[in-house]
Amino acid sequence: MKLLKSFILLFSLASIVISCGDDNDTPSFDLSSDNITGTYAITKLIASKEETTTTSGETVKVSDTSVKGDTFQIDLVLSTNGTYTISGEYRRVSVITVNNGSAPKEEAKIITIDGSGNYVLNSSDKEITLNSSDSDDSFVGTYKIVSFNEKLLAISKETEIVDKEDTVTEKIEITFERK
Repeated sequence: MKLLKSFILLFSLASIVISCGDDNDTPSFDLSSDNITGTYAITKLIASKEETTTTSGETVKVSDTSVKGDTFQIDLVLSTNGTYTISGEYRRVSVITVNNGSAPKEEAKIITIDGSGNYVLNSSDKEITLNSSDSDDSFVGTYKIVSFNEKLLAISKETEIVDKEDTVTEKIEITFERK
């Protein structure tokens, strides 16, 4: 009898676990050129920059910068013909820590963006590349598409520049909301 109760309890638990699958009825939204076109507003921008140098075989952090954007008034327009425009303003708050014992320094600055160019979407690798002839367009480069749906496009990029014994590593995460 005890064995029968254990078997019934085990069967009941298994039925509950199996029936608790994903109830998400949201239709999928494929990452495609047709689906990505549109107008987006930036809602989040976070970046970091780390500078290191190697001396006598030891790597030493020279400085560390964290950046957070706010007060966004920037629109990104991805067109069906593979072109984009990005324009507007935002406030960038940077905290710079130099490895010399001094206190971190905070800087706030209004950044104006006015760029355009071409974009290439690589759906299989979930990447988007923004190309521009504007020398001051700070959003150029290849980004990983972290999240994409009908309302949201989240991208990230990490770059590393090595010059002899000096290395600069930069990371950026940007979230756009479809208008």
